[in-house]
Amino acid sequence: MTNYPGIFVGSWVGHSRLLVVNANGSAKATYRSYVFCSQNPKPPCDQVIGNAIIDGGQVTLHVEKVITANHMSTATAFVLTSSAPKIAVSEAALGELCGLDGVETDGVAETVGVPGDAS
Repeated sequence: MTNYPGIFVGSWVGHSRLLVVNANGSAKATYRSYVFCSQNPKPPCDQVIGNAIIDGGQVTLHVEKVITANHMSTATAFVLTSSAPKIAVSEAALGELCGLDGVETDGVAETVGVPGDAS
């Protein structure tokens, strides 16, 4: 077990979502809420600026630990801030919140690990 994010460092892209994990353990996830602010300004909501859609979902995290077993690494992160009330400020498995498939707007997803070494 380590608190270094290792293999998770980098950008993870999924359909309408992005997770960026930094070497210092800080991380940020952005995602489409599929609700425009013009329809419902209550966060999270997406904005349209010119021809661009600006993702309304924002979550900041800090990777607390990475465990590697059977050649599979799993990260646990603490949610620091969230634009979605359903994603509470708490500890969560990084895969449950962001995974390799990205952020689920209801905060529920499968736990996802990454094959390889976490060092």
